Amino acid sequence: MYSLLIHSELGALMLYVIFSFIAAGKASKLIYNQSERQLYRKTRKLIFWSVSLSLFAAVMAAADTMLAASSHPLF
Repeated sequence: MYSLLIHSELGALMLYVIFSFIAAGKASKLIYNQSERQLYRKTRKLIFWSVSLSLFAAVMAAADTMLAASSHPLF
């Protein structure tokens, strides 16, 4: 169980880094939009990335809490 939590946390961390780079790249391109409609569409798509990053942060926090709860108190 302990190694499963460690591997799930590391996997979530790698996905978090990848998704944050994708979201940063998309956010940096917002200033090059030609119209308000394009800006609205691209901003709406960024909501998906922000929600997914929040979910991955919650998964990592839960994995850390479970790791802390399952470890030996004297360790």
